[in-house]
Amino acid sequence: MTMAKKSPHELYGERVKRTLDAAAMQVPDRVPVFGPYQKYPYQFAGVTFQQAMNGLCLRMACAAGLTSAIVNPHSGPVVMALPAADVLLGRDRRALGFLKAYRARAKEKTGP
Repeated sequence: MTMAKKSPHELYGERVKRTLDAAAMQVPDRVPVFGPYQKYPYQFAGVTFQQAMNGLCLRMACAAGLTSAIVNPHSGPVVMALPAADVLLGRDRRALGFLKAYRARAKEKTGP
């Protein structure tokens, strides 16, 4: 069996669609898998896996149509998930809102 060559862009698009289909409770072409090796960036950044998953679930809920949510304002990954979702969903085309939120969050951490 020969597989047709696909560009990285096409493969990425398939993965995104697969994940969004699963989040929207539709039947994806394959089940998206999240391996333990993907926890390393979160651990390296000092973010708990629970915070990372809460942020991920919030972004996926936004993609499925969520318009408001009650979140912990002290959880960085969750708070930053909302501006990130706006960028990913095309609501913040130049990522200006995301950058503003990111800079404000960085300033809070380091102080004036």
